[in-house]
Amino acid sequence: MKTIFGVPGDYNLPFIGVVDNDKDIQWVGACNELNASYACEGYARIKGFSALCTTYGVGELSAING
Repeated sequence: MKTIFGVPGDYNLPFIGVVDNDKDIQWVGACNELNASYACEGYARIKGFSALCTTYGVGELSAING
C-alpha cells in the first residue's frame, strides 16, 4: 500500500505529518469523508487494499456511507 486517503483535521494532523514526510507513502486529501471513502473504495477495487484516515467526529458516520 502506497496511498492513504483522508481528510485532514485536528486529531489526525500529527499522523498526516508522519505520512507526508515518508517518501514511500502518498497522501491523497479530500474535501469531505464521503468523497475520501469513495476514492478509497475505488482504489481498493483496483489495487486490492486501501486505507482511509479521518478525524474524530461525525466524519466517520459520513465515511461509512461510502
